Amino acid sequence: MKKKKSLFKAKYTHHLFLLIGLILLVFFIYRADPQKVLSFIPIIGLNFIFILAINLASFLGFSYAWQIALRDFIKEATTKLGFIKIFIYKITGEAVNNLTPLSWGGGDPLRVILLKGSLDTQKAAASVTVDRILNNFAAALIILVGILMTLARYTLPQEIKLGLWIFLVLLIAGSIFIYLRSHQGLFSFLISILKFLRIKRHFSDTTLQKVTETDRYISLFYKEDRWGFLFAFLLHLGGRLLSAWEILLIAQFLHSPLNFYEAYLLYSIAIVINLIFFFIPGRLGVLDGAYQGVFFLMNQDPSIGLGIQLVRRIRTFFWTLLGFLFFSLNKKKQNKTFPQK
Repeated sequence: MKKKKSLFKAKYTHHLFLLIGLILLVFFIYRADPQKVLSFIPIIGLNFIFILAINLASFLGFSYAWQIALRDFIKEATTKLGFIKIFIYKITGEAVNNLTPLSWGGGDPLRVILLKGSLDTQKAAASVTVDRILNNFAAALIILVGILMTLARYTLPQEIKLGLWIFLVLLIAGSIFIYLRSHQGLFSFLISILKFLRIKRHFSDTTLQKVTETDRYISLFYKEDRWGFLFAFLLHLGGRLLSAWEILLIAQFLHSPLNFYEAYLLYSIAIVINLIFFFIPGRLGVLDGAYQGVFFLMNQDPSIGLGIQLVRRIRTFFWTLLGFLFFSLNKKKQNKTFPQK
């Protein structure tokens, strides 16, 4: 009964945050002149293909980075786990991330489940964890450079400068801590935290054994495949930089004077907003308002900023639909292979 109540509360909370996001989105569109904002969509027209192509390149890079980790965790699985299957699983996981308030806390466990037929859970969890850590390291570097560029280029009030420096120090310290902790046992450390906070005091011997095994696989990747780690990180970094190019391309289609430097800052702000407002599915309304506000501060048409984010939302919607299509086809395939009695 308690489990059913908690699931109901989680579902209710998810719908509530989604509703808040929709209200914010409608409010920002209304404030910016709805007719003008919505007119940007037909202006993009067939150029939307180029936007999808940039995003496809990002997904291909992210998928290959994940494949590097998988190859290290289970050499014999490369025949069962071809690149196309890994790409499909990546798209499926990101589709779930876009629709849940847990963000990657929803899609990443799904990737582990999808890998279940090809390798054991501990190796699957290790590969997904390493992949997510590398992606977050790339995001941290994007933010770090963005903050330094902002401090160097703009004259800011002392309070904002101090806040940015504090955030910068915490970002670097947090990244270093996660990197070092991953060598020594990331999941074991999380269990210790849960015990210390008395969220959960007791874990079964089987669970602790699986956690230790997963930590060992993660540690082995860092220690035995340093070049693989570096290459996978660069692929994640490149994939994220393509998102800045995507913003620049959309801006050019909408005849905005935005340059790459400004597009980069816009994207780095988006990453920070994704971290802070993770509980709102797709950061609906929040990102849209932020883009509008940044364009206003840059003395550019705020409606174009909102239009850019709307085009990016349509692109996200396309990949989300594709991800759920893959998930549906995979589920049908599993049902045929393992028919229910």
